[in-house]
Amino acid sequence: MFKLALFFVSTTAIASSPLGPERPYLRDLAEKKQISVTDFDYPFLISQTAVHSPLSIRDATARMEAYFKKSAVALEGHGKDGKVAGAPKLDALTFPKAVVTGDQLEAIQNCKKENCLMKLLTEGEKTAVEKSSHKAATYQQLVRERVRIYLTENRLKGYEDRPSNDAYVKKMMTTWGFFAGKYPEVSKYFTDGFWAKAPLPKTFVSSMMRQEMILFGLSRLQPILRIGEMFTFQEGPTRLYVELSVYSNHYFDSSARIVELIPENGKTQVIVTDIMEIDELTKSGFIRFLYQDQMEGAVRRYQSEELKAIDGLVAA
Repeated sequence: MFKLALFFVSTTAIASSPLGPERPYLRDLAEKKQISVTDFDYPFLISQTAVHSPLSIRDATARMEAYFKKSAVALEGHGKDGKVAGAPKLDALTFPKAVVTGDQLEAIQNCKKENCLMKLLTEGEKTAVEKSSHKAATYQQLVRERVRIYLTENRLKGYEDRPSNDAYVKKMMTTWGFFAGKYPEVSKYFTDGFWAKAPLPKTFVSSMMRQEMILFGLSRLQPILRIGEMFTFQEGPTRLYVELSVYSNHYFDSSARIVELIPENGKTQVIVTDIMEIDELTKSGFIRFLYQDQMEGAVRRYQSEELKAIDGLVAA
């Protein structure tokens, strides 16, 4: 029976991080089968998991995209001209039952301006839920409005007292050195072009709006709702996916993801990189000391389990 070996690297300095432009540890991937690395560059936690898949690049691409489509939402994403065709059909965005029942519903019902467990703006959004006689419906409408603003204006609303996430996501795209080094045109698009509604790079293939429920974190408010847009590019022989998070109901103040499928001797390197601004890690140095290791472990487990869930991607 083939056994999956795990190799973990944890670093704290981006300048010397294995998440930098060269990523020398990937040379050992065929032997080690799976490698996970983490880094923290305030306010971002960066986690990368790479697996050596026995599949060809063609088969790995087909399996990966079939997996992504399971969480697709019937909303038009950005086209090659950098814009969304027509008005977004926001009625297509309906919450899974787990978002509006049990502990999650209780958190919505108890949301107040001074204290709310849902990720919302303090002014305007939290007060709207607090004053509403139909709180769950109001909450869903607020999330739909966030998606509308993202699709039509290329803007990301923030949380709490921060009105916008735009600057934070731009900074994310310059934090992981390998991204700009290996994919300069795509990197430049997400630091500059996207926000100006510029056309996508010529390597752009398609985009897809997704809504997923993920198990992550340490509280009872599970699973987490995450809504985002996945952009697909064909960078030479590499299939590249970049996902911008539009909304998360817990934990993440901002986040983005990159997935790379790189052919190697008839097989495929599959590399997943998440960069997250996690609220618990930005509160204070003491809180970060208490929670950082737990959060890093939670992200690694999430990435590893997700890759295993994709049919045939990882050898049994």
